[in-house]
Amino acid sequence: MARNNYDEGGYGDFEYDVYGPDAYGNTPPRFYTQPGAGDYPASGFEPVVTLPRRRWPAFVAGVVLTLGIPPAWETFVSPHFGTVAAATPTETTARKAAAASPSSSAQSTKTKTTAPSVTSTVTPTAPAGTSPNAEACPVPAATPMKAAPGKGKTVALTIDDGPSPQTPKVLEILQREGVPATFFVTGEHAARYPAELGKIALAGHLVAGHSYDHRYPTEVSGGWTPAFLADQLSRTNSLITKATNNPVCFFRPPGGFMTNVIEAAQRVGQRTVMWSVDSEDWKQPAGTTTEATAAIVKAATNVKDQTNPIILIHEDKASHEPETKVSSNRSNTLAALPEIIRWYRAHGYTFVTLDGK
Repeated sequence: MARNNYDEGGYGDFEYDVYGPDAYGNTPPRFYTQPGAGDYPASGFEPVVTLPRRRWPAFVAGVVLTLGIPPAWETFVSPHFGTVAAATPTETTARKAAAASPSSSAQSTKTKTTAPSVTSTVTPTAPAGTSPNAEACPVPAATPMKAAPGKGKTVALTIDDGPSPQTPKVLEILQREGVPATFFVTGEHAARYPAELGKIALAGHLVAGHSYDHRYPTEVSGGWTPAFLADQLSRTNSLITKATNNPVCFFRPPGGFMTNVIEAAQRVGQRTVMWSVDSEDWKQPAGTTTEATAAIVKAATNVKDQTNPIILIHEDKASHEPETKVSSNRSNTLAALPEIIRWYRAHGYTFVTLDGK
């Protein structure tokens, strides 16, 4: 076989010798250069190939694909060629075994390395006609929830009508007191304050639905029909899940109205939640007063003989009554919240979210 000399451009020859099989056990030929030895190599050598420097990149790529990238080359090679996995001990052993076997023997066995299997994570898709939210939540009961979960004396603090500009202040109090809470948010507020909604979830609290626009049945043409409720739940759940990456398993109807609510909530996997202790903080005046704060604390701690109360407070106003009827001020609620928490702790209650955590 004639000597192939491509060094017409004067780049010079490059001597190299490649041993061993590739990643699948195929042993490439060995190449030797003997510059100046003529067209044929000396006896015992295989065909001569001279490689000009302008072809070095192709040679380097071949070596890399066969043997892997030495650790020292990673910082240079990776930005240009991507990451190539280094040979594993099993692959290295297989290459040595293949190299030791005569390539001309018809009986030689090529060792092939099986590529590692890749396990992909696929999110299950809900069957057609069902809600993905329903697939992710426990099967909801057909009765509204009116007691906090858990054994012994537990209390669930539920905060309605957020997220809002007051959310960071509420979260600061909860963090300082070490208390978990369940936030019932509306779709309108979730769309208006997405960053605050994210903060609620990031702080580890439970986020639940409270309709999209907080309209009472008398404020909706035709009332709360199943179609109306389905739209309210769907739009709100979508916003919450997008912000929290969690399913929405609880729903509280605005004003506590129950027309078609349980059935609509069940269709999307949500448990309807009421309350057993009303702080009546929606009655507070437009300013902060000692009397208004004390009234909220008194109402919120009026548990009587309840072992597992669900407390209702509001961080904002989501309803549409005039300010003269329902004030949007929540400064008295913020002032009362630490006192409410301490009262329950002093009376042996453990705070839980509605999912029992």
